[in-house]
Amino acid sequence: MSLGVGTSFAGQVVISNFDDPNDATLWAWESWSDQATTESDTQDAGGGGPGSGSMRVINSFPDRPGGYSQAVVSLNLGQNVDAETLYTNVSFDVKLDPSSYPG
Repeated sequence: MSLGVGTSFAGQVVISNFDDPNDATLWAWESWSDQATTESDTQDAGGGGPGSGSMRVINSFPDRPGGYSQAVVSLNLGQNVDAETLYTNVSFDVKLDPSSYPG
């Protein structure tokens, strides 16, 4: 979840620009979903700035023709954070690896 390197607007909170490789390890797989892992990806730097990066979510969806699959990872913001009342929306960029799905 990044608003871009060094970009922050009034009333917005940047959770992570993934400029620290350890940021991706803070996210956890939700065991009720299809298994997923996270890792830091410096090859696809968010915003393109020096030291920026992104989080890669990796999973292998099972073959469920006509079925539904989802892999969920989440970040614990802490017990004192009431996201339901503090935040009205979440913004992030998603990029699919074209080699990871049939064309």
